Amino acid sequence: MICVGFEARNSGLSEKRNQIIGRIEEDLAKDKNVLGLFYGGSIGTDQTDPYSDIDLRVVIKDKSISLSSI
Repeated sequence: MICVGFEARNSGLSEKRNQIIGRIEEDLAKDKNVLGLFYGGSIGTDQTDPYSDIDLRVVIKDKSISLSSI
């Protein structure tokens, strides 16, 4: 079965993901509790496709958040 009509939507998925990644990085760069971040999955290995999700790991300062506040 071939799905038609999704080509236009799918063609922009990678660009939208890159925009989201840029916004995440900008936001986290401003947070004094963030020591670093790295990507796992297909982004981390540079093997993305249009449907790849964002597997993000964030390294924070020790005791910078309390689990009871979440």
